[in-house]
Amino acid sequence: MTNKKKILFLHAGAEMYGADKILLEIVTGIDKNEFTPVVILPNHGVLEDALQNFGIDVDVLNYPILRRKFFTPFGLVNYVYNYFKYGHQLSRIVSKKQIDLVHVNTAAVLEGIYLKIFAKVPILWHIHEIILNPEIVYKITSYLIGKYADKIITVSKATEDRLLESSSISSNKVETIFNGIESEQVTNGSKTLLRNELNISKDAIVVGMVGRINAWKGQAEFIDAVSKVITANPNVHAILVGGVFEGEEWRIKTIDELIRNSNNSTKIHRIDFRKNIKDVYAAFDIFVMPSVRPDPFPTVVLEAMANGLPVVGFNHGGVVEMLDKTSFIETLVDIGNTDKLADQIINLVKNKEKRIVIGNNLKDRQVAMFSEKMFLKRFQVEYRKCIGSDVIDK
Repeated sequence: MTNKKKILFLHAGAEMYGADKILLEIVTGIDKNEFTPVVILPNHGVLEDALQNFGIDVDVLNYPILRRKFFTPFGLVNYVYNYFKYGHQLSRIVSKKQIDLVHVNTAAVLEGIYLKIFAKVPILWHIHEIILNPEIVYKITSYLIGKYADKIITVSKATEDRLLESSSISSNKVETIFNGIESEQVTNGSKTLLRNELNISKDAIVVGMVGRINAWKGQAEFIDAVSKVITANPNVHAILVGGVFEGEEWRIKTIDELIRNSNNSTKIHRIDFRKNIKDVYAAFDIFVMPSVRPDPFPTVVLEAMANGLPVVGFNHGGVVEMLDKTSFIETLVDIGNTDKLADQIINLVKNKEKRIVIGNNLKDRQVAMFSEKMFLKRFQVEYRKCIGSDVIDK
């Protein structure tokens, strides 16, 4: 195919958490005979390195991302100034590179609106968030997404339902495409590498979570629950994996203090996020998803499923759609109830056979429903619709 279509991807960071991994997966996985991806990130980081390693056209432009730090009078002025400054630069790039479509990856990137208005380029908006509060942010972002996006892709039905609740978005603009992963990239790690690093015996049962440390991912709830589990089962260790946004290093100190104050502090380990995540999952026996706000469609759960791990968590958000309700919903408990969370973990700690059965079934479910191939195929269809191409996937 000679007339390849150029897609510009705008993202909210350059780390390697859920939405970052999904962006990398799309950009590297789409058909290069049909599409040419161009990526512009707001800062340097491991995602930039990964894209460059794949030979992707990637650049860094310090455009502002809608975050709480801008929710002050000075912050808003700073945001607006930089929005127009970098919006103009992005518009020039769209023109210079002859971009056919802009893929805006997360609701926190509003620069796509500028490009829609001034560069006259179609916008596909990929929503990874369920915004509950502040309510005004939810209302404004929903209105802007509904008004300026040509197509809206949500990562789960829970995400789609929350957008439509705003009454600012037409349902015919929205479609849910579940994230998918290539399981081989996150499996078959070393079971002993991380355990040896943390002085955890090979016979111990390890309960783990992976997620950025912030106000709602549930690290405090995880610590509370696993402390109760360890008290009941001394052979259990817990591992908490994750870093923070730049400028929020105080959150790490808060989590470390919670661990120190726990009755089982020597068996609760916190480590920073690491590239070779497969070795982390290989060390786990049970995976916990303790987000206290609904997590739209956590990639870490897909990765845990791919590794054959049973998943325990709170009963809301995308994880409800990821697990088979008839078989595994028992491992999801009332939101914020760490006693019930601990009970479910203890149930699995005591029953190795149950851990294996649930883990194997979840592994099969990930392959059947959340594969990279299916995910990429559906996105390419949406790209063609936005651009006006009529090529059909074989």
